[in-house]
Amino acid sequence: MIKNSLSIDLESHLHREFNPKKRLYSDNLHTVQATNLLLNLLNQYKTKLTFFVTGEIYEWYPDLIETIHSKGHEIAYHSHRHLLLKTTNDLLTELKLSKKFLARYKPIGFRAPKMIFKKKFYKILADFGFKYDSSLYGSYKQIKTYSGVKEIPVSLFSYGFSQQSLSFPQSFKQAVFQGIPFGSGLFISLFPKLTQYFISKINSQNQPAVLVIHPWQVINFPDTKNLQGLSNFPRRILYKKPIYDILNALLKRNEFTTLKSLIK
Repeated sequence: MIKNSLSIDLESHLHREFNPKKRLYSDNLHTVQATNLLLNLLNQYKTKLTFFVTGEIYEWYPDLIETIHSKGHEIAYHSHRHLLLKTTNDLLTELKLSKKFLARYKPIGFRAPKMIFKKKFYKILADFGFKYDSSLYGSYKQIKTYSGVKEIPVSLFSYGFSQQSLSFPQSFKQAVFQGIPFGSGLFISLFPKLTQYFISKINSQNQPAVLVIHPWQVINFPDTKNLQGLSNFPRRILYKKPIYDILNALLKRNEFTTLKSLIK
C-alpha cells in the first residue's frame, strides 16, 4: 500500500487573526485538548505524522511539543507568530524569534502561514538547515529542488490541462484555478468522500497524497467574537463540523507517514 502524508499545522484558532495586537495570547488549552485527541487517534493506528509547529505554540505549551516529539512524530516549523511572510526580512524575523525552538528540535521542514510562500525564501531556509518546504499546491511528481531545499506540494488534482511548473506564491484561491486542492484542510472538512476518492486515484498512479489539517478543525473551536478582526461566521459555515470522525475514516483506509520519511 502506498504511504501518504497527513501533516498537522500546529497553530491555535487565534492564529487565524493576522494582527497580533488583536489576539488573545491564550486559547484556554483548546490547542492542547485538540492535539491530545489527535495523538490518541494516531497512537490507535500506530501512525507517525509531521507537525508543523508555530513558535508561539511552543512558548505557550512547551510540554505539548515535548509530548509530540517523544511519541516519534516529526517536528517541523510553521513560523513563529503565524504572520503572512511578505519579505525576506519577515521570514528572518520569525526565525530569530524561534531561536530556542529551532535549537531544541532542529526541524528540516517548513510551511509558510496561509501557504503564501515566495521563491526567494528557499535560500534563507537552506541557510538555516531546512531540507524541504511544503507551502504550495501541486502533484507529488512536481517535487523540485530550489537552493538545495525540496518543495513537496500539498496535493492538487489537475483539471486535465498540463501544469508545467509550480507557481509562487500560491494561495488556496489561486490553486483552485489549476485543479482541486483536495489535500487542504478545508476540502477535507467539506468533502470527505471526495478526499478519499482522490487519495485512491492518486495512489492508483503510484503516487502518494499529501494532506494537511489543523487542530482547531478536530473539535469545536471556542467563540472568538472578542477578536475584532476575526470573523466566526465564514469559518463556522466552511468548517461545518469537527473532522475527528473524518480523520478516523482516513486513517482506517490509508497509510500515512511523515514528510521526512516520504522523501527519503
